[in-house]
Amino acid sequence: RNNLAETIDYFRASYVPDQLIVKLKFEYTEQELQNLKSKFEELGVIGQQKAYKSNKEYLKDYYLLQFKPGTDLRRVKEKLDKTGVTIESHPNYIFKIQDSPPNDPFYTQQWDLAKINMVDAWSLTRGSNNIKVAVLDTGIDYNHPDFAGRSIIRGPNYITPGFDPYDGQGHGSHVAGTIGAITNNSVGVAGINWNVSLMAIKTQDDGPEGKGSLQGVISGMQYAIDNHVNVINMSLTSKETKCFQVPELQKTINDAVAHNIVVVVAAGNNSQDVSLEVPPSCQGLIVVGATDQNDRRAVFPSGNSSNFGLRVDISAPGSGVLSTYKEGRYAQKWGTSQAAPHVAAVAALILSLNPGLTPQQVRNCLVNNADPIIITDNKPIGPRLNAFKALNVCSGRVPITPGATVAAPTAVPTAQGQHQPKKPPTPTPVKKYTCREQTGSNTPSGAIQIGTLICTPNP
Repeated sequence: RNNLAETIDYFRASYVPDQLIVKLKFEYTEQELQNLKSKFEELGVIGQQKAYKSNKEYLKDYYLLQFKPGTDLRRVKEKLDKTGVTIESHPNYIFKIQDSPPNDPFYTQQWDLAKINMVDAWSLTRGSNNIKVAVLDTGIDYNHPDFAGRSIIRGPNYITPGFDPYDGQGHGSHVAGTIGAITNNSVGVAGINWNVSLMAIKTQDDGPEGKGSLQGVISGMQYAIDNHVNVINMSLTSKETKCFQVPELQKTINDAVAHNIVVVVAAGNNSQDVSLEVPPSCQGLIVVGATDQNDRRAVFPSGNSSNFGLRVDISAPGSGVLSTYKEGRYAQKWGTSQAAPHVAAVAALILSLNPGLTPQQVRNCLVNNADPIIITDNKPIGPRLNAFKALNVCSGRVPITPGATVAAPTAVPTAQGQHQPKKPPTPTPVKKYTCREQTGSNTPSGAIQIGTLICTPNP
């Protein structure tokens, strides 16, 4: 067990009540299975299912446990961890969209696009419909007049499964509009990408806080990976949670990066170091802070300000940003939720020019060509995005750095004539079982059933 994990309060953050996500062992002995079964019964497990509908090696052993209403999850986790019947356990954390309600009248100009030098950037590229940007959020109002003609792929709805990912909250439409509202159509606002394909994945609900679960966010990322997007934007965080508490999130990010997907996330709006929130405390991401019109760390109408810290890679406008909204309307909004899509959008423009770049090279291109900003309170948020500089440098002339070659280990020869110790006797093998979610009505011979888990003996 991780000694550091023992000192962390896993329950400071918001989480879905009466649910835990656990990782089962790869295999169990018969005695261990009996212990697992009795422990589930003792702790009040009333249902379980695979947490993530994926057979990928790093996700296939995670299960979502449902407990009786009012269960003390802190006590349950402590008992599970002490018995060793599971590898790890943590709450099904709640993620919230990261913006603050505005208190100013509607502005008629997009100062943010001028600040990041979009006019000059558009002279280099206006994007490509071959580039797909997944927006994991409250959905998209795909009937908005400023999306007329835009390619919007309707992905899954993890809030109301089986329904379209329509946005009844407004947050996801605002984010999507910054990335790809139709430009030069004499309607509404201009999006950063004149040409792009958007993918709407609804992981957050339509309530005022735009809540969604860890299970939904990771499932949404899996959908984006499996459908070959180029960029993922996540303008959402779960505060008081660190990345090592949810290892499957880091592994999903790693998977996305391995599939050459640029993952951009909001730093959060809680006036604290990003190391205290997920996903921005994870690795492999581009973490985006928010600036105001004067290139200062943004302070929002709520009184909170952009999160900060060395983990923040880059900043972008996030104060009074005008974009598309729900029900065909427009709105000004504040937050790192508004900053992140600026970076995701410019990442899409870079890939339209130079699709062979890796996520790390796209990140370096954005960060290394951004404009420095003044920080006076020792709370860094990185340099501020400059779209033109990034595109000018990375339009196909960036060298691809080959990975280091690791030499194969050299075999050590055995000295001739040297006495070799006798091999110890072969121990009697212990029967081991592998558990999977039941898919049919029949239980195989010799299997042990625990709820919906079927544990079969290994050959």
